[in-house]
Formats: sequence, structure tokens, C-alpha cells
Amino acid sequence: MGAMSASVPMILQTAGTVMAATGYMDAAKATQLQAQRRSQAAQFAATQLEQQAGQETAAGQAGALEQRRQGRLINSSLLARAAMSGGASDPTIVSLMARNAGETEYRASLASYEGLSRARTSRLQAASQLYGAELGEADAGAAATSLRGRAFSTALIGGGTMYEKYWAGQKDEIGYGTIDPTKSLISDGPW
Repeated sequence: MGAMSASVPMILQTAGTVMAATGYMDAAKATQLQAQRRSQAAQFAATQLEQQAGQETAAGQAGALEQRRQGRLINSSLLARAAMSGGASDPTIVSLMARNAGETEYRASLASYEGLSRARTSRLQAASQLYGAELGEADAGAAATSLRGRAFSTALIGGGTMYEKYWAGQKDEIGYGTIDPTKSLISDGPW
């Protein structure tokens, strides 16, 4: 019974060391899993931003087409009114139509540029999301490596402590080592 009571601290210390090392390994896995999930979320957000960029480009092009259509309608209406009054080739009418065509093209170009600008912003946000995800995964990899190192060092420290406490100076089965009576695994008590 004495040997049994002396081995309880050794069993408890071993269990504590194993649990601590396992905890660090689990923390390493959890860190990497969190980074993977954040990366997947960032990739999804980036995909959504890319789709939004395409829609913004299309909206800008549609706006430009609408501006051109409106300009053609205005010029057509102006020409029809001038023709009804007999002055379709009047220099003032021609000048108004040219000015309207220039203004129309300016507004069409502006609508197209605004769509492209919004699309460029969305694409930059998408790239930022992906870059952040890459950095997060790299950081998680470094943290996981650190946690694995802590797990290994915990196991080594625990093993070294147990060796010092329970086996150093004890004679093993084949006669190596020295006997240190103060480190006996057998209890000196009555049981």
C-alpha cells in the first residue's frame, strides 16, 4: 500500500502534464480552425464584392446609355421643331444640337466613370478582404506553431521534473544509478 500512495503524486503529475500538453495542442488546432473560418468568410465577402463591382460597372454603362438616349431624344425633338418652322439648317439650331451632343457625351462619360470608380472601390475592398485572410492564416499558423512548442516544452518539463523527483538516484532493474533513500518510491509509513 505504501508504494501505491507514493505513486499517486507521480500519476497526478503525469496526468497534469499530459493534460497541459494536450490543451496546448487543442489550442493550436482551434487557432488554425478559427483562421480558416475567418478566411472562408473573407473569401465569401470578396466574392460578393467582386459581383458588386460587376453590377456597378454594368450600372455605369446603363447610365451612360440612358444619357445618350436622352440626348438623342432632345436633339431629335429640337430638329423636328426646327423643321416644322422651316429652320432645320439654322446655325443656332445646329449650334444647340452640337452643344447638346457634347453635354450628352459628357454626362454619359461621367455615368460610365462613376460606375467604374465604384467597381474599382469594390474590387479594392475584395482584395483587402483576401489579403487580410492570408495574413490571418499566416498569424494563426505562427500562433499554432508556438502553441505546439509550448505543448512539447510542457511535456519535456513535466518529464524532467518527474525524473528528478521520482527516478534520479534510484537504482534501476539492471543495476545502473545510485540509491538515494530520500527519494524512495516506497512509503516508510505503517501501510
